[in-house]
Amino acid sequence: MSLGNHPYFEPWRDPESGTTSYILTRRVAPLQKNFYFTHSSISADERVCWFYAGFPPNRQMTLAAVGLDPENPWIRHFPATGFDSVNTLLSPDSRGAFFTTSGEVWFQALPGNPSDSSEPTPQPTLVGRIPEKLIDGRVLIRTATHLTISADGQNLLLDSRAGHEWFVGVLTVETGEYRHFRTFAREYNHAQFSPIDPELFLISQDHFRDPVSGRWYDYEHRIWLASTCGNRFEPLCPDELNRKNALPCHEWWLADGRVAWVDYDRGVFAMDIRTRKREHIWNQPLCHAHADPTGRWWCADQNPYDWPEKLCQVMAMDRKTDRRITIASALPAPPVPRGWYHIDPHPQFSPRGSLIIYTTTARGMVDLALVPISELSS
Repeated sequence: MSLGNHPYFEPWRDPESGTTSYILTRRVAPLQKNFYFTHSSISADERVCWFYAGFPPNRQMTLAAVGLDPENPWIRHFPATGFDSVNTLLSPDSRGAFFTTSGEVWFQALPGNPSDSSEPTPQPTLVGRIPEKLIDGRVLIRTATHLTISADGQNLLLDSRAGHEWFVGVLTVETGEYRHFRTFAREYNHAQFSPIDPELFLISQDHFRDPVSGRWYDYEHRIWLASTCGNRFEPLCPDELNRKNALPCHEWWLADGRVAWVDYDRGVFAMDIRTRKREHIWNQPLCHAHADPTGRWWCADQNPYDWPEKLCQVMAMDRKTDRRITIASALPAPPVPRGWYHIDPHPQFSPRGSLIIYTTTARGMVDLALVPISELSS
């Protein structure tokens, strides 16, 4: 399929690099952005692009989706999918998306024929919930940072927070049963299942501010490896204490089971969790990064945290040739405060690695943009 022929996308050429992105110009909301960089916005069959729809000044976002076949274009908004964190997960069978709200996990299915405007949108269905006895009357601050599914497709991983406790559990997709297995007395978040081991996950120790006292707490070791069996909990880099020695942040799993992370000052690293051998993938200051399933192509942004004083870039790298490509050379600050909707480019690859998806502000709006890898390879 060619996005150049898609009636809902318009080409945008970066004035400095000449790279062409395709911006979704058909709107269902004033603000349209891609998912967090760890979670692909593209369905497994690469036929549908999901995105977040925002209606400022309402801070809650909802889900929307657009068909990528230019011969059968469609776009749908799902207003019932308001969620409580950036935690949407597309189902492995490409049928729809999981999202969380108020301690519950729901599933939004696509219509059988989304391009048929007369076909009604299915209502979300409840998958399961965190037991009330675990919440115990406290304010539930987070249901999950971002949902991931186990390598065997059976369980969803929930890293939650209620009151002054942080806890982790799994929700079985088929039965809705919740199983709790670890509680923390400080901030742990960004839990993500391994793509190859159904029991292994990573979780991040994070800095946080106590909501009552206002006291600030920093982390000691950022990335931890843990098991749903409860028999493993260890730092990935035990020799690196606190953020003074290294800045391992914005971590994720590579398709081959290695852990990758961005050091804000030194770029992207990857580590084999068995040997703890570390590889420096991309040596330059970066913020968020992602890789295609083969590990050949990488993408990154730098640096939305500097908005509005500095412009932001989106880049790609071909490790086979060591070629660096600028996708967007000078993105301006968004027209609404960045923190309202976590507005960063968050570039990411589609599941098969054929597309890069990112959020762009090139037109003075918050838009979704796609870049075919075939065009970067030519």
